[in-house]
Amino acid sequence: MFGLGSAERFLQVEQSIRSYLVRRLLPLAKADLSSCQVTVPVAGVNTLIRMVHTGDGRGYVMRIYPRSERRRFRTLVAANKLLEQSGVQVPQRLDSIEDYSKSRLAFYVERLVEGLTVAQSRSQPVRAREIAELLIPLHRAKSPLWGEIERPQRGDFSAYCLRRVRHRMRSVRKGLTHATDPAVYRKILDWFAAERPEIASVRQFDLTHDKINPGNLLWAEQENRYYLLDLVTLRYGVKTKDLAALYHEVLRDDPAQIAEFEGVYFAAFPQEERSQNARLWRWFHAYYHLAEAAAQIKRSRAATSKVDLSGSDFYQKFLRQWEQLLAVIGEQVS
Repeated sequence: MFGLGSAERFLQVEQSIRSYLVRRLLPLAKADLSSCQVTVPVAGVNTLIRMVHTGDGRGYVMRIYPRSERRRFRTLVAANKLLEQSGVQVPQRLDSIEDYSKSRLAFYVERLVEGLTVAQSRSQPVRAREIAELLIPLHRAKSPLWGEIERPQRGDFSAYCLRRVRHRMRSVRKGLTHATDPAVYRKILDWFAAERPEIASVRQFDLTHDKINPGNLLWAEQENRYYLLDLVTLRYGVKTKDLAALYHEVLRDDPAQIAEFEGVYFAAFPQEERSQNARLWRWFHAYYHLAEAAAQIKRSRAATSKVDLSGSDFYQKFLRQWEQLLAVIGEQVS
């Protein structure tokens, strides 16, 4: 957090931003201050953002991190380097520096890519083939370890996955202790536990985005390709998790779109990886709906102080996700 509670701290941060812009960014960009325009599109919780436009039409996104968010900054730098080396299309990094000036801020600057995310262009058709071409080099990157790219893990990946299931289930139970049969919770947990050996069989892990959604895929019309955004979520895991979110949130469960995507995507991977994806699909398909159900309950609780959540829109969304979860694990939960 920036802790901009005092006018003095606010002024110090703004002075550091101006200093960085004038003394470092503009010289790197070979741009003149007199023709430079700076706008403030959003002030996030974890970072400040400035949009910088130069007189010759170039644009840059400047992300400013406080010391408390240094880990996020370092993850972003490492992720950008890794993706560029892997051939994944991401916004080009112009500069990154820690502890700039007395404010000890970290600055990360990337080229502004002109375009719209899938979320911003819902009325436009999604280009499944181009999304496949974007994700293939991402998922081709491998590691014998799993977890965050800066902090890989050697422990039991299947145990970690099961812990995530239990965490999501606790979130649901916390909001619905009065409304849902406890036996259903037990059966769901038993189903995931029974499927765990498939997860335990994974020996090599894929580089994944881990938060694929319509806001993280940007279509650059002039370049005729997608860019991957929000790189701080990158981790080594299994690509099946990315695909489950992609099919539901981006391709909108459209059979034709999914078939077009798979025709390009799976042709790029050996049969062994295609078979593994098929074995893991039920787990991560079920987990997707569980995670979404838990998220909707959390939003419902935040939106109302009532004990009974059933009147909120978020609760209705929860019910849809919960019903789809039960449908995935099917006959084992009656």
